Amino acid sequence: MNLHEKIMSDVLDLAKKGKGNVSPNPLVGCVITKNGKVISQGFHEKFGEAHAERKAILAADKSELDGAELYVNLEPCCHHGKTPPCTDLIIESKIKKVFVGMQDPNPLVAGKGITQLISAGIEVETGILEKEAKFLNRAFIKNITKQEPYVILKMGISLDGFIATSTGESQWITCQESRKQVHKLRAEVDAVLVGKNTAVLDKPQLNVRHIDGRDPKKVIIDSHLKVLDKSEEEKSYLKDAIIYCIDDSKALENHFIDENNIKIKKLNEVQNRPSLNELLKDIYSNEKIGMLLVEGGAELASSFIEQDLADEILIYIAPMILGNGKNVFAGFDAKQLANAKKFEVINHQKIGDDVLIQMVK
Repeated sequence: MNLHEKIMSDVLDLAKKGKGNVSPNPLVGCVITKNGKVISQGFHEKFGEAHAERKAILAADKSELDGAELYVNLEPCCHHGKTPPCTDLIIESKIKKVFVGMQDPNPLVAGKGITQLISAGIEVETGILEKEAKFLNRAFIKNITKQEPYVILKMGISLDGFIATSTGESQWITCQESRKQVHKLRAEVDAVLVGKNTAVLDKPQLNVRHIDGRDPKKVIIDSHLKVLDKSEEEKSYLKDAIIYCIDDSKALENHFIDENNIKIKKLNEVQNRPSLNELLKDIYSNEKIGMLLVEGGAELASSFIEQDLADEILIYIAPMILGNGKNVFAGFDAKQLANAKKFEVINHQKIGDDVLIQMVK
């Protein structure tokens, strides 16, 4: 790793500090150097607030910026949004060279920021740790190019591939360290999605408890709104939830829904459940959810796999054998190897007693 890559690696680490707070914006960090010394740095901390480049420039001694070099993992913006263009401030600051991790896929930028800097006489070098930069902002890239959320499918399983015993017991298969990491992930995504069976059986809070962090939105798929059949105490976990269905008749004049700020959204029916494709379009366009964590259960997970809707899979494998139970992808049957859904393993690590395998399409 050369010096520029080392500094860009630090930039990416800075950008990660914005996880859970900047969506639907990208994660961006910035480091400014002069004569081989870091003189300032910053990162995009919260949606609507100053971008990383502006934070770093304004934090620096103005006299030191003339002739300095700026490192940023995403092409500087050149348009007016909630904040002014970063390119204008970079030019005004008389920075002599800019190192960029990746080009911004947003059509409002898409190379225009780089062109503006070059036209102003600033030297620009692109593609510094580009692969790492793209992976960090994989959700943002999909949001911009597909107008859909980035979907992470998370499952906790036994060594023989079950998410529950034959009697339905599932708490807890994975260890406490794995569950703590999942809560960290919840704090970083925009929403958590579960199916009706998981909701009725587990009454999941779907919030962040084991660490400090903001709670994601709660999303439930329940074709016929059976979660509303329970007593008020049993369904108290539904507060502030978004529920997608194909039959919303139970929602009519339902005081519990109004009193608990629950959104009921009816979609077209596909295989006796709300269309997942419609759900993803709606959840991004209307609910502003850029990263979605799907936590189960088996039927829902199988549907996401069968319809090629999962961008990433996190499998937590516990060192226990159940012998029989609910298979993690019980609803999917490839029948032939040619029809198998294949993913690329990009990471595996030991977490407590468990092993985590991370895969992407």
